[in-house]
Amino acid sequence: MQGVNGKLRANAQLIDALNGHHIWADSFDVAYQEIFELQDKITRKIVEELHAELLHGEQAKLWRSSTTSPEAYEMKLRARNLIFQYTRADNAKARKLANEAIRIDPDYPGAYETLAWTYLIERWFGWTKDQDQALILAAAMARRALDLDGDYGPAHVLIATIHLERREFLEAVASAEVAVSINPGAGDLLSNAGWILKYAGEYQQAVELMQRGVRLDPLAPLPRFDQLASAYWLTGRFREMVEISERIVSRPLTSRRFIITHLRLAAVHWRQGKKDEARKYIEKVMKAFPDTTISAMEKTPVLAWYKDQSVPQGLADIWRDIGVPE
Repeated sequence: MQGVNGKLRANAQLIDALNGHHIWADSFDVAYQEIFELQDKITRKIVEELHAELLHGEQAKLWRSSTTSPEAYEMKLRARNLIFQYTRADNAKARKLANEAIRIDPDYPGAYETLAWTYLIERWFGWTKDQDQALILAAAMARRALDLDGDYGPAHVLIATIHLERREFLEAVASAEVAVSINPGAGDLLSNAGWILKYAGEYQQAVELMQRGVRLDPLAPLPRFDQLASAYWLTGRFREMVEISERIVSRPLTSRRFIITHLRLAAVHWRQGKKDEARKYIEKVMKAFPDTTISAMEKTPVLAWYKDQSVPQGLADIWRDIGVPE
């Protein structure tokens, strides 16, 4: 999307995420104030191209925005992009933008939901001394978003994540299922709901949701694809897991978020007898983050959240064999 002299030009492409095939492309020109009408135009074109039969009410959900302020919406989008960088500085910038969106539109549920994620990520990466308070603040922002709009699906996913933090698996799954029932066509939401089900032990259902999620959102940030890779791993689909993971680890390792991607891939190669390949990924992790240890990894959400704790224990055993520090 490009903006010049109060005008916006959006270049849109529709791509099948599973095979990379190009389906459709077009460009749209509108005034800045018409950004939501632009979203409607693009949505309608995609629906036409797919010959989609929308569920009752789904068209209204797709075209409805939870704010009337283009400025607040822009702040939220910028904040979401920063959150997925998984750095302390970017998380702080995202929080500032989310708060600015709330200042512009105090009734915007998406801004509160985005703000809540900054507290959770701060907690996960140890960027706050009061981790309990971070969880309390995240829960408060999630409740505020749902008070404003009980049908705001991303807030239900957020509530599900908070239940996971508390190891309340039945409640987490229930909240994720509510989110999917509200927004069955939202790729980001489906991937996150699958993420919830994965930790709750519903591995096959998680794969199905995540596949739908990345197909609907082929330009999703890398964590969405890493989530799908982890679900493939849990269901024994190692070839597909390796294919996705190797695309991710081909990039420089600059964020702790992708340490688990490298370590999981190393474990699969080790079990398949490819020990040199396994050691290569371990060495890359230790060079980028030399303080990485098994005990530290076991405390992170990517391992601690599993309902079946034999999953992280099995990984830890392999990492010990490879030589990851205890």
